[in-house]
Amino acid sequence: MIFIVFAETGLFFCFFFPGDSLLFTAGLLCGTSFLPYSYPVLLTAVFMAATIGSVFGYFSGKFLGTWLQRQPNSWLYRREYIDIAREYHSKYKGMAFVIGRFLPIVRTFVPILSGIIRLPFASFMFWNVIGCLFWVPSMISIGYFLAARFPEVQQHLEKVVIFLVVITSIPVIVTFRKERKKKKENTN
Repeated sequence: MIFIVFAETGLFFCFFFPGDSLLFTAGLLCGTSFLPYSYPVLLTAVFMAATIGSVFGYFSGKFLGTWLQRQPNSWLYRREYIDIAREYHSKYKGMAFVIGRFLPIVRTFVPILSGIIRLPFASFMFWNVIGCLFWVPSMISIGYFLAARFPEVQQHLEKVVIFLVVITSIPVIVTFRKERKKKKENTN
C-alpha cells in the first residue's frame, strides 16, 4: 500500500493506481481490525509515502521534464495529462495541490509539472504538505469511521470500493471531455 501511494503520487506511469479507493479501503480495514496497524500509524505512513512520492515526482519533472514533453503519445502516456495538470496549476496555483490530491491522474502530474515549470521547492513543499494533510486523513478517516460505526460494511467492501472509484473518476472524465471539446472548437 505504501509503495502504491508513493508511486501514484510521484511516478508518471503510475497515474492509474487506485489512490483514493486504496486509502479508503485501508481505513476501513484498520477500523475493522483486519489491518494490524493502529489508525495513527496508518495515517503517518501514508502521509509520508504521499509526501515523499510527490517530492520524487517534482524532481523527476525538474530533471526529466524536457525529455518527457518530447515523448510521443502512447497507451501509457499522453501529453494531454500534463496539459490538464498545467491548466489546474495555472487556474488554482497552490490550491492545485489540494484539489489535485482528490483527482486521479491530476494527483500524479501536478508534482511533475511543478518540477517541469521549476516552481520554487519551498513553495512546492508547502502546498505538497497542505495537500497531503487534507487528502490522506480525509480518505482514511472516512473508511475508518464508517467501519467503526457500521462494521457490516466489510461484507460489501467490493461494492463500496467500486462506488468510490466511480465517484472519484467523474471529475477526471468531465475534465477530459471539456478538454476534448475545447480542442475540437480550436481546430474548427
